[in-house]
Amino acid sequence: MSASIDKNFDLFSKDLRWLSDNLEALRLNYENKYVLVQNGAVVLSNADYDKLLAAAEGNKIDITKAVIERIMPKNVQLLLLG
Repeated sequence: MSASIDKNFDLFSKDLRWLSDNLEALRLNYENKYVLVQNGAVVLSNADYDKLLAAAEGNKIDITKAVIERIMPKNVQLLLLG
């Protein structure tokens, strides 16, 4: 792996860990919304995924270097079908 890929993966992993560690607090403001996280902070949020992507593009944010996740309510269970 190149140094650039390693660095991007490390940053992505840190942001994903931050999101997980702060999920309860994030639910207060972002429940049922998508959030874009970079550098341990919510940079953008929107209830509509496509609008979040459009806002990221408008702000010249490289979404390949960000974590995008929907903040689900606490007691929601997802059924994955294979």
